[in-house]
Amino acid sequence: MEILRRNIGYDEEFEDSPEVTAAFDRALAVIEEALRANPSSEKAIQAKASLLFRRDRRAGRPAALEILQKVQADHPANRQVAFVIRKIERPCPRCSDTGFCPYCRARGLKRYLGFERECERCHGRGICPACGIL
Repeated sequence: MEILRRNIGYDEEFEDSPEVTAAFDRALAVIEEALRANPSSEKAIQAKASLLFRRDRRAGRPAALEILQKVQADHPANRQVAFVIRKIERPCPRCSDTGFCPYCRARGLKRYLGFERECERCHGRGICPACGIL
């Protein structure tokens, strides 16, 4: 994990490394390609909104909400969109809206008596169990 490799503290603000930024750019390019092939694909549109939000929660929130609200207007029967909108609209109280697991401090591991074990709350992923997965 990038956070462990760079030894970033849980409460410490940081910028993504060039590798992480490039991974987000590649993922966005793939989603855009899928949308060019099928512009009305609800799943691709939701994936784009999710990616924009996860890339930068503060700056991506308005763009993600705009995309999702358009999908909801076009497809009112899609309950998943309403669920995702609620998750994005309200900052997560568990992790202070960082997206990382507060119990293991985004490491995916808990240390107890000198031994490390997988965090039982996030299942070793380091992602907030409440909001980290859209």
